[in-house]
Amino acid sequence: MYRWSFEAGGLPESDFREGSNGGELTVGGSGSDAVPLFQRTKGVSDTAPGVLNASRNSYGSDAGAQVNSFGSPLKTERSAGTFTVTMWIKPELPSETQPQARLFNLSPATNEQAAQSVLLSLESGSFSFSVNGSPFIKADLTEPVVKVNEWVFLAFCYDGLTDNPYYSQQMAIATSNASTFNAAILAGDLSRPARVISKVAISTGAPNYNVSPGKVGFDGLLVAVGSSNSRYDRSFVGWIDDVRIYNGVLPLAEIERVRLEAVGQ
Repeated sequence: MYRWSFEAGGLPESDFREGSNGGELTVGGSGSDAVPLFQRTKGVSDTAPGVLNASRNSYGSDAGAQVNSFGSPLKTERSAGTFTVTMWIKPELPSETQPQARLFNLSPATNEQAAQSVLLSLESGSFSFSVNGSPFIKADLTEPVVKVNEWVFLAFCYDGLTDNPYYSQQMAIATSNASTFNAAILAGDLSRPARVISKVAISTGAPNYNVSPGKVGFDGLLVAVGSSNSRYDRSFVGWIDDVRIYNGVLPLAEIERVRLEAVGQ
Protein backbone atom coordinates (compact mmCIF):
# COMPACT_ATOMS: atom_id res chain seq x y z
CA MET A 1 0.00 0.00 0.00
CA TYR A 2 2.77 2.44 0.92
CA ARG A 3 6.51 2.74 0.41
CA TRP A 4 9.07 5.32 1.54
CA SER A 5 12.50 4.74 -0.03
CA PHE A 6 13.62 8.33 0.75
CA GLU A 7 14.90 8.76 -2.80
CA ALA A 8 12.38 11.58 -3.23
CA GLY A 9 12.56 12.90 0.31
CA GLY A 10 9.47 12.11 2.29
CA LEU A 11 7.08 11.34 -0.55
CA PRO A 12 5.41 7.93 -0.42
CA GLU A 13 6.08 5.97 -3.59
CA SER A 14 2.77 4.20 -4.04
CA ASP A 15 -0.75 4.50 -5.31
CA PHE A 16 -1.21 7.14 -2.60
CA ARG A 17 1.60 9.35 -3.85
CA GLU A 18 -0.68 12.31 -4.53
CA GLY A 19 -0.49 14.78 -1.66
CA SER A 20 -4.26 14.75 -1.19
CA ASN A 21 -3.98 11.20 0.10
CA GLY A 22 -1.50 12.05 2.83
CA GLY A 23 1.48 10.11 4.06
CA GLU A 24 4.15 12.63 3.13
CA LEU A 25 6.92 12.55 5.75
CA THR A 26 8.30 15.78 7.17
CA VAL A 27 10.90 16.82 9.75
CA GLY A 28 9.87 16.94 13.39
CA GLY A 29 11.77 18.32 16.34
CA SER A 30 14.27 21.14 16.43
CA GLY A 31 17.96 21.97 16.38
CA SER A 32 20.43 22.65 13.60
CA ASP A 33 21.62 19.05 13.69
CA ALA A 34 18.15 17.88 12.70
CA VAL A 35 18.86 18.58 9.03
CA PRO A 36 19.28 17.15 6.53
CA LEU A 37 16.77 14.48 7.40
CA PHE A 38 16.78 12.68 4.06
CA GLN A 39 20.27 12.12 2.66
CA ARG A 40 21.40 10.70 -0.63
CA THR A 41 24.20 8.74 0.99
CA LYS A 42 24.78 5.55 2.97
CA GLY A 43 21.54 3.87 1.93
CA VAL A 44 21.12 0.10 1.77
CA SER A 45 21.79 0.09 -1.97
CA ASP A 46 24.62 1.98 -3.66
CA THR A 47 22.39 2.47 -6.69
CA ALA A 48 19.58 4.02 -4.64
CA PRO A 49 21.29 5.75 -1.72
CA GLY A 50 18.40 7.76 -0.29
CA VAL A 51 18.17 7.21 3.46
CA LEU A 52 16.58 8.62 6.61
CA ASN A 53 19.38 9.84 8.88
CA ALA A 54 18.34 9.71 12.54
CA SER A 55 21.87 9.13 13.80
CA ARG A 56 22.01 12.50 15.57
CA ASN A 57 19.05 11.83 17.82
CA SER A 58 19.52 12.01 21.57
CA TYR A 59 17.76 9.01 23.07
CA GLY A 60 16.11 9.50 26.46
CA SER A 61 15.86 13.28 26.29
CA ASP A 62 13.71 15.89 24.59
CA ALA A 63 16.75 18.16 24.32
CA GLY A 64 19.23 18.30 21.48
CA ALA A 65 18.81 17.20 17.91
CA GLN A 66 15.55 15.47 17.12
CA VAL A 67 15.50 13.84 13.71
CA ASN A 68 12.02 12.40 13.58
CA SER A 69 10.00 11.87 10.46
CA PHE A 70 6.29 12.55 10.90
CA GLY A 71 3.73 12.12 8.18
CA SER A 72 0.63 13.96 7.13
CA PRO A 73 -2.56 12.05 8.01
CA LEU A 74 -3.41 9.25 5.63
CA LYS A 75 -6.59 9.84 3.65
CA THR A 76 -7.89 6.52 2.46
CA GLU A 77 -10.85 4.26 3.07
CA ARG A 78 -8.56 1.26 3.24
CA SER A 79 -8.48 -0.97 6.27
CA ALA A 80 -6.61 -4.19 6.83
CA GLY A 81 -6.97 -7.15 9.15
CA THR A 82 -3.77 -8.59 7.72
CA PHE A 83 -0.68 -6.59 6.82
CA THR A 84 3.10 -6.68 6.53
CA VAL A 85 5.56 -3.89 7.39
CA THR A 86 9.12 -4.14 6.04
CA MET A 87 12.07 -1.84 6.70
CA TRP A 88 15.85 -1.63 7.01
CA ILE A 89 17.53 -0.27 10.15
CA LYS A 90 21.15 0.41 11.13
CA PRO A 91 21.48 1.31 14.82
CA GLU A 92 24.30 3.59 15.90
CA LEU A 93 23.85 2.63 19.56
CA PRO A 94 23.35 -0.84 21.09
CA SER A 95 19.70 -1.77 21.45
CA GLU A 96 20.23 -2.11 25.21
CA THR A 97 20.92 1.62 25.43
CA GLN A 98 17.81 2.67 23.51
CA PRO A 99 15.00 0.39 24.75
CA GLN A 100 11.56 0.99 23.23
CA ALA A 101 13.07 3.28 20.60
CA ARG A 102 10.32 3.83 18.04
CA LEU A 103 11.01 2.35 14.61
CA PHE A 104 7.59 2.64 12.98
CA ASN A 105 4.34 4.07 14.27
CA LEU A 106 0.85 4.58 12.89
CA SER A 107 -1.40 6.41 15.31
CA PRO A 108 -4.13 9.04 15.62
CA ALA A 109 -3.05 12.66 15.76
CA THR A 110 -3.61 12.71 19.51
CA ASN A 111 -3.03 10.33 22.40
CA GLU A 112 -0.45 8.13 20.70
CA GLN A 113 0.48 6.35 23.89
CA ALA A 114 -2.99 4.92 24.50
CA ALA A 115 -4.27 4.50 20.97
CA GLN A 116 -1.43 3.50 18.67
CA SER A 117 -2.71 1.43 15.78
CA VAL A 118 0.63 -0.10 14.79
CA LEU A 119 3.79 0.35 16.85
CA LEU A 120 7.14 -1.35 16.25
CA SER A 121 9.92 -0.67 18.73
CA LEU A 122 13.50 -1.69 19.32
CA GLU A 123 14.10 -3.62 22.55
CA SER A 124 17.18 -5.02 24.28
CA GLY A 125 18.45 -7.27 21.52
CA SER A 126 14.93 -7.72 20.21
CA PHE A 127 11.73 -5.92 19.13
CA SER A 128 8.26 -5.22 20.53
CA PHE A 129 5.06 -5.16 18.53
CA SER A 130 1.64 -3.67 19.36
CA VAL A 131 -1.57 -3.42 17.31
CA ASN A 132 -4.64 -1.38 18.26
CA GLY A 133 -3.40 -0.71 21.77
CA SER A 134 -2.61 -4.32 22.61
CA PRO A 135 -0.02 -4.95 25.34
CA PHE A 136 3.55 -4.61 24.11
CA ILE A 137 4.81 -8.04 23.13
CA LYS A 138 8.57 -8.47 23.26
CA ALA A 139 9.61 -11.06 20.71
CA ASP A 140 11.77 -14.02 21.72
CA LEU A 141 14.26 -14.27 18.87
CA THR A 142 15.76 -17.52 17.65
CA GLU A 143 19.01 -15.68 16.91
CA PRO A 144 20.51 -12.21 17.49
CA VAL A 145 20.09 -9.94 14.47
CA VAL A 146 20.56 -6.36 15.72
CA LYS A 147 24.16 -5.16 15.47
CA VAL A 148 25.60 -1.67 15.80
CA ASN A 149 26.43 0.01 12.47
CA GLU A 150 25.17 -2.91 10.39
CA TRP A 151 22.09 -2.91 8.18
CA VAL A 152 19.39 -5.42 9.12
CA PHE A 153 16.23 -6.11 7.12
CA LEU A 154 13.01 -6.58 9.12
CA ALA A 155 9.53 -7.77 8.23
CA PHE A 156 6.60 -7.76 10.67
CA CYS A 157 3.55 -9.80 9.61
CA TYR A 158 0.15 -9.73 11.32
CA ASP A 159 -3.12 -11.63 10.91
CA GLY A 160 -5.89 -10.00 12.93
CA LEU A 161 -8.67 -11.96 11.26
CA THR A 162 -7.96 -15.27 12.95
CA ASP A 163 -10.13 -16.22 15.92
CA ASN A 164 -7.17 -17.65 17.78
CA PRO A 165 -4.03 -15.50 18.18
CA TYR A 166 -2.07 -18.66 18.93
CA TYR A 167 -2.76 -20.15 15.53
CA SER A 168 -3.13 -18.52 12.13
CA GLN A 169 -3.58 -20.70 9.08
CA GLN A 170 -2.70 -17.78 6.81
CA MET A 171 0.52 -17.13 8.72
CA ALA A 172 1.39 -20.82 8.70
CA ILE A 173 1.04 -20.96 4.92
CA ALA A 174 2.99 -17.73 4.36
CA THR A 175 5.91 -18.74 6.57
CA SER A 176 5.82 -22.48 5.75
CA ASN A 177 5.37 -23.24 9.43
CA ALA A 178 2.79 -25.79 10.54
CA SER A 179 2.34 -24.20 13.96
CA THR A 180 2.57 -20.43 14.21
CA PHE A 181 0.96 -17.53 16.04
CA ASN A 182 -0.91 -14.65 14.39
CA ALA A 183 2.20 -12.46 14.09
CA ALA A 184 5.76 -13.15 13.00
CA ILE A 185 9.04 -11.29 12.70
CA LEU A 186 11.46 -12.08 9.89
CA ALA A 187 14.98 -10.77 9.44
CA GLY A 188 17.80 -10.76 6.92
CA ASP A 189 20.74 -8.55 6.01
CA LEU A 190 22.80 -7.52 3.01
CA SER A 191 23.90 -11.12 2.36
CA ARG A 192 21.70 -13.45 4.41
CA PRO A 193 18.14 -14.20 3.23
CA ALA A 194 15.00 -13.37 5.17
CA ARG A 195 13.90 -16.03 7.65
CA VAL A 196 11.47 -16.29 10.56
CA ILE A 197 13.17 -15.30 13.81
CA SER A 198 10.14 -15.03 16.11
CA LYS A 199 6.45 -15.91 16.42
CA VAL A 200 4.20 -13.61 18.43
CA ALA A 201 0.61 -13.92 19.66
CA ILE A 202 -1.16 -10.53 19.65
CA SER A 203 -4.62 -10.08 21.08
CA THR A 204 -7.19 -9.16 18.43
CA GLY A 205 -9.55 -7.88 21.12
CA ALA A 206 -7.41 -4.85 21.97
CA PRO A 207 -9.57 -1.93 23.11
CA ASN A 208 -8.50 0.77 20.66
CA TYR A 209 -9.42 -0.66 17.27
CA ASN A 210 -10.85 1.95 14.91
CA VAL A 211 -12.75 -0.35 12.52
CA SER A 212 -13.46 -3.71 14.11
CA PRO A 213 -11.53 -6.10 16.40
CA GLY A 214 -8.30 -7.16 14.74
CA LYS A 215 -8.51 -4.66 11.88
CA VAL A 216 -6.70 -1.36 11.37
CA GLY A 217 -8.35 1.50 9.52
CA PHE A 218 -5.66 3.66 7.93
CA ASP A 219 -7.73 6.79 7.32
CA GLY A 220 -6.56 9.71 9.46
CA LEU A 221 -3.56 7.92 10.98
CA LEU A 222 -0.21 9.69 11.22
CA VAL A 223 2.96 8.01 10.01
CA ALA A 224 6.09 8.33 12.14
CA VAL A 225 9.42 6.71 11.26
CA GLY A 226 12.20 6.66 13.83
CA SER A 227 9.94 8.14 16.50
CA SER A 228 6.26 8.62 17.31
CA ASN A 229 4.02 11.63 17.29
CA SER A 230 4.41 12.32 20.99
CA ARG A 231 7.53 10.59 22.32
CA TYR A 232 10.70 12.45 21.32
CA ASP A 233 12.57 10.86 24.23
CA ARG A 234 12.27 7.42 22.61
CA SER A 235 13.60 8.39 19.22
CA PHE A 236 15.65 5.79 17.37
CA VAL A 237 19.36 6.58 17.01
CA GLY A 238 20.57 5.25 13.68
CA TRP A 239 19.59 4.99 10.04
CA ILE A 240 16.35 3.77 8.40
CA ASP A 241 15.68 2.91 4.75
CA ASP A 242 13.00 1.51 2.42
CA VAL A 243 9.94 1.40 4.70
CA ARG A 244 6.91 -0.39 3.24
CA ILE A 245 3.37 -1.36 4.27
CA TYR A 246 1.65 -4.20 2.43
CA ASN A 247 -1.97 -5.24 2.65
CA GLY A 248 -1.95 -8.93 3.58
CA VAL A 249 0.56 -11.38 5.00
CA LEU A 250 3.36 -11.65 2.45
CA PRO A 251 4.69 -15.15 1.73
CA LEU A 252 8.29 -15.77 2.72
CA ALA A 253 9.39 -15.80 -0.94
CA GLU A 254 7.83 -12.37 -1.50
CA ILE A 255 9.50 -10.94 1.60
CA GLU A 256 12.83 -12.21 0.31
CA ARG A 257 12.11 -10.49 -3.01
CA VAL A 258 11.60 -7.20 -1.13
CA ARG A 259 14.97 -7.67 0.59
CA LEU A 260 16.75 -8.40 -2.66
CA GLU A 261 15.16 -5.42 -4.38
CA ALA A 262 16.55 -3.07 -1.73
CA VAL A 263 20.11 -4.39 -2.05
CA GLY A 264 19.96 -4.12 -5.83
CA GLN A 265 19.76 -7.81 -6.74
